[in-house]
Amino acid sequence: MNILLVDGPNRTDLLPLTFTRPVSALCCGILTIAEKYTTRGMTIGFGTEDYLSKKFTSIAHPDFSVLGSVCPTSVFLVAVAELKEDEYLAQDEHVLA
Repeated sequence: MNILLVDGPNRTDLLPLTFTRPVSALCCGILTIAEKYTTRGMTIGFGTEDYLSKKFTSIAHPDFSVLGSVCPTSVFLVAVAELKEDEYLAQDEHVLA
């Protein structure tokens, strides 16, 4: 599964850390959020600020776009995999996938 991890509107709340990396490149425990997706066998790309896109590249044809601050759980990944075209997952007013 190809996933594009996008920075959300609250990216600036994590400054100065997110000046140098996307939200999904921040550590959450011993792994970054992005590494948590790749250890589950997924190919990832980053949807981030233009000046970061040289180091943190996008992906050509993502299957899904996921908010970069969401840690992948089995339940979340099953819900994402079951999404049909033009469907999305949201919590409150925040789109997660």
